Amino acid sequence: MSVQYLFNSYGDWIAFRKGEFVFDTDGNWLGWLPWGDLEIVDVSGEYLGTIESDRLYRFKNRPYRGYPGHSDSPDYPGYPGYPDHPGCSLLPSFAEDINIAKLERSKR
Repeated sequence: MSVQYLFNSYGDWIAFRKGEFVFDTDGNWLGWLPWGDLEIVDVSGEYLGTIESDRLYRFKNRPYRGYPGHSDSPDYPGYPGYPDHPGCSLLPSFAEDINIAKLERSKR
């Protein structure tokens, strides 16, 4: 199964996707893609963000899609390698970068 590296608008590597699961750069499970599209929910089922190409953004105006159900914790994904820096990109309208470090602190 291939790895998709995910970056913020500054081009910083913040997460990676392996199959339907999304992990931080240390391999900690952040969330999953329950609907088969590019919207990610966190481990508690709340909207986390949306993948656009190789970027991960949180959109402020996403409508509630209902409870996505529950996903079993995935196995440890292994070391994903280290990606090249893709450069900066403009944030889409109504989007913001996700602060992964803040997410990690809130889980404690």
